[in-house]
Formats: sequence, structure tokens, C-alpha cells
Amino acid sequence: MDTLKELQDDFCTCFANQSLPVAPPGADAGLFVLPHKQVYDARPGRALPAALASSVGQGFATLDMLARLILTALAQSPQINMPASLLATLADDMPLTNDAISSSVLSVLRYVKPSTPSTPSSIVTPGGQEHVDKGLLTIVYDDLPGLQVQSSTGEWQDVTLGKGQIAVFAGYTLERATCGLIPRALHRVRTLQSSERMSLCFKLRGRPSAMIDFRQELNNTTGGWKGADWIVYNPQLAAPIRVADLMAEFDAVHSSVNRDLDHAAAAAQQPSFGQPDISQAATGSARRANSLGKRPRVAQGQHTVGDEDLRDRDVIFAKAMPEVQAEIKPEPGSPAAHATEDRKIKFRVRGQDGADMWFLARPSTKIDTITAAFARKRGMQPSQLIPFFQTERVERFSLEEAGIQGGDVLDMLLHQYGD
Repeated sequence: MDTLKELQDDFCTCFANQSLPVAPPGADAGLFVLPHKQVYDARPGRALPAALASSVGQGFATLDMLARLILTALAQSPQINMPASLLATLADDMPLTNDAISSSVLSVLRYVKPSTPSTPSSIVTPGGQEHVDKGLLTIVYDDLPGLQVQSSTGEWQDVTLGKGQIAVFAGYTLERATCGLIPRALHRVRTLQSSERMSLCFKLRGRPSAMIDFRQELNNTTGGWKGADWIVYNPQLAAPIRVADLMAEFDAVHSSVNRDLDHAAAAAQQPSFGQPDISQAATGSARRANSLGKRPRVAQGQHTVGDEDLRDRDVIFAKAMPEVQAEIKPEPGSPAAHATEDRKIKFRVRGQDGADMWFLARPSTKIDTITAAFARKRGMQPSQLIPFFQTERVERFSLEEAGIQGGDVLDMLLHQYGD
């Protein structure tokens, strides 16, 4: 751990001297300055300040080797039961070729000292709100309290590191690679009252071209513990996928706590990673309807939402509708095509927790209108949801433009935070 302590000291000096150049827009390495913290990302293959070249090189090599050893141990565990080196094959081939850029990254996070010393330590640091990391493993070296991880029961637990200790978090890629047997770790940073905080985080990530497909190996596993339940792998996470595509999927629904500048505003609207709270949905809808001087319309077991931002008869909900067959679109120029605006399509909107409801709407209805209506029914804010249809974000389209037909499923995914 002497190597990591030396690396931490070198960065403390550079931050104090303000000698680190700010990364240009769109860069994947360098210094990124946010309102409440500074983040320096170092990648082999990218230029480094001369004062850091030696310590960063040694620190990266040490942590990369350690992360691969941990992956090997996880693969050989009774719960996973894979060939020893299989998970590690997702990472970059080492050593890198001369012109290669590392997929993995060594991040140094400097959290600014709170301006109000009386701030309760239970408050989450802006820029440190609950999030998951996108890679395989994250190794954290830190000598101050404040780091927390969420347990399988949903409780937040302090991660207090003693001298020479590290914390290891499973990432989004590892969860997918093990079909859920090793779940991603949700973690956050609390506000500190007395001092700045500096953390070293090594993030072992998969190379973009690597293919995740371990179904055959995981079919032989005995399963693992999740809370009090013994589980086998999740078949919904078993479909083969390239790491590059998985990262695009991750980035589509996760804002980065280390890049985006609107954490403070967005954190106030951040949804829980558990079941959405719908306890106030019915009373909230009734209150809005009363404020408009009208009641939700009811017809054939269906009802519309009496919200001012929904056009009359644009969207109709149903608490329970039978399955419907996909409708056939009329041929362009046919008499039926002129009646497109008069017809409505029935489709299902599914939340990330699996709960869903059926909608009846005109093809010209904007999907952001559907999102707003679904959010209100679930007691959420529209900004907490991202609509997806067949793996594509569709918030800017109408139902017709997105290609949604009768019987289709529109997924509403929670807007979340990642590294």
C-alpha cells in the first residue's frame, strides 16, 4: 500500500499547486472540475504530467494486477464456478500495444470541504449521490470516513477502511457477466464536516470489443446468496452482448457523477432504486382533477387523467385491459389512412420494477406526454423516467414516429447515476 500512499500524496501536492491542466470537452482523461469536487482520470496511453508519470504508472499496474486477481478468485468461488481466468478475459490484454488506450481508468476524486461546518454528516455529498460503477470492479483506497454501500436489504452501511485496507465494489459489467449472481454495488459518499476528502478509485473495465456470453459456464453454477435467498443466474441477463453495446446501454440511463454538472439540482429528483412510491398517485390525480373543475372521465372501465398538460381524450388509462393484437397500419394514400387521427392504439407501458398499465392513445400523441401521465400515476416526476422502445430512447417522438403499434410495450426506465 506504500505505492498507493505515495500516489495519493503526489496528487495532494498537484491539487494544492493547481498544476493539473483541465481536460478539454469530450476528453476521456485529465482533470474535470465540478462544483463540489475535482476528478482526475488517468489512463495508460494518454499523456500525464511529468510529476505524476512514475507514481501513476506504478499505482495503475499494482491495482490492475490486484483487480484481476480478485476477478480470478470470484470466478473460482463455489457460487460462480467458472474457469479461473474467464472473467478477466473481458479486460484489456496486457501489456497494451503502443497505440492502445486503456479501457480501465485510475480516478482521483477530491471532494471540496463543506462551506458550512454544521452540515449533518448524514447528508449525501453533492456529486457523491448513490450510484453504480459501469465496469467490472472498482477498488477504492481512502483514509477518511464517509463512504457507504447499500446492503441487500436496502440499508446503508458505512465502509470504514483501516490502514492498508481497500474496498472492492462490483460493477454493472460484472453483474451482466455473471447474470446477476454478483450484483452491482450501489454506493455513495456522505458529507464530511471537518476536512476535504481524497479517494483513489481504480476501475477495471471491459474492452469495448469483448463479448459477454457465459451462459454455458453459468448453467453449471450452484447459485449464490442474495439476502436470505439462494438464487441461480438471471436468464434475463444471459443474452450475449458486446461490452461496447452494454456501455451504451448504461450511458443511456445513467448520468455521470464525475462528469455532469447538474448533480445538485438532479439529486433532489433522484428516484429510489427500490419500488416507486405510488401511494399518493390516486389522491394526487383526484386533487388535480378537482383543481381543474372536472372529474376524470370513465368509459368501459377506462379513465383519462384530468391534467392540464394532456389534450382532451389524448390518453386513456386502464387499470386492467385484456391483451390486444397488434394493429395493422393502413396503406399510405388509402381511405383508411385519412382516419389515422381518429383511431387509437392500445399499448402497454412497463415500469422498471415490472409493474405496468395499458394506455389507449392516438398515434400522434407525443411520448413525453405518455411519460408525464405514467409518472403521475406512479407518484413520480417525469424527469425521473426515460422512455425506451426496442432498446432506443424515444422521448422526442410521437407514438407513430417511434413505430409503436397495438400490443407493443413501451419501457419506462429510471434515470440513475453512474461513474
